[in-house]
Amino acid sequence: MSELLFECYNIPQVSYGIDAMFSLYANHDRMEDINSLIVSCGYQTTHLLPVLGGRLDASQCRRINLGGYHLETFMQRLLQLKYPGHFAAVSLNRAEELVRDHCHLAPDYNADLHEWVSNDYYDDNVHKIQLPYTNAPGNQLSAEQTKERREQQIKRLKEVTAKRRLEKLASEEQKLQELMSIQELLEDEDDDEAFDRALQNTSFDTPEELQSEINRLTIAIQRNRAKVLGIELPPAEEPKKQTVYDLLEIPDDQLSADQVLTKKKQRMLKNAREGRLRAQALQIEKRQKVFHYSSVQRSDATGRC
Repeated sequence: MSELLFECYNIPQVSYGIDAMFSLYANHDRMEDINSLIVSCGYQTTHLLPVLGGRLDASQCRRINLGGYHLETFMQRLLQLKYPGHFAAVSLNRAEELVRDHCHLAPDYNADLHEWVSNDYYDDNVHKIQLPYTNAPGNQLSAEQTKERREQQIKRLKEVTAKRRLEKLASEEQKLQELMSIQELLEDEDDDEAFDRALQNTSFDTPEELQSEINRLTIAIQRNRAKVLGIELPPAEEPKKQTVYDLLEIPDDQLSADQVLTKKKQRMLKNAREGRLRAQALQIEKRQKVFHYSSVQRSDATGRC
């Protein structure tokens, strides 16, 4: 700063000091007779400076953490509480302007407050402030611009949805590959232990649960791939109705020739269906026994270790 003052502005001489002391010296001719207390109000703090015989008594100086900023904040809060409808309009900058241009420091606060009781004094000294009025910004877009903006938003939303669908499709395909690799171990009759170890690392307890999850993922992947490619899915097939064998309990003498033939066909279908169900049940029971036996062997080995 000194370099700028001397070389740029050609100031002949500079003196640094306390601004409050300069003010005191400027308002008194005989410095040796000055005995006063300076109250220096700043933006963040207020300093009390005692002056004895024209000299500052530095040991008795005090600092109060209260300044103009706190007065402006207090003014802002009072106005916002009094006029809640103009909460946003009463900003800190506007409160600072009100304090600076429309307020004064009362030498005697009680006496000044008593004067405001008079209606005549109130009418002569009250200040009315009009807040700036601004029209709310309206929609200046034309119908074509609004339509174009809406189409852009729809296009952007479709792109985000397609990206998420691709990420989900890749995740499901990876999971399906892992489950199918575990299922391939089941098809290998010589590697049952590897299948059991791989199955234990998953959240499935039986091979049937694994197969059910593979079927679910396969259907979900087909649907998601069709959505990505924009292909309409075929309508879902209706569940097959359960076969009814309603003629088996009726004696042959109460049936016609056609009904007797239908009854024989129903008996053959029922026997075949029951045979398939028994075979599936035996296969599932065998797999569960093998899986349970392997689990018991591993637990015994762990206990011995």
